[in-house]
Amino acid sequence: MTYPVECHWAPPNPAGLSRKDRASGTYHAHVPDELPTELPELGADARQAADEAVTVLARLDERITAANIGYLNHLLIRSESISSSWIEGNRLSPKKLAIADDHSL
Repeated sequence: MTYPVECHWAPPNPAGLSRKDRASGTYHAHVPDELPTELPELGADARQAADEAVTVLARLDERITAANIGYLNHLLIRSESISSSWIEGNRLSPKKLAIADDHSL
């Protein structure tokens, strides 16, 4: 069963931190249930869907490799980077990233 835990945090090395960032404090952490050691069995429909997805991805990989599409790879990496930044609270628009990327060349 899951349960909350009250913890205390203090910065390990406060040198160079602002007064606000040097402040220690109490927070509540949530301890989840442990993951099972064995994976659940997939049904026939799920196994078939997974097999089909693997086949489609393999074909796509062959096409991308054959066409040597470096730009598509570049766009996919940039898109993932923007999404990760948004999760972390950094709001960078694709337009601003493209402008910054263009200036770095």
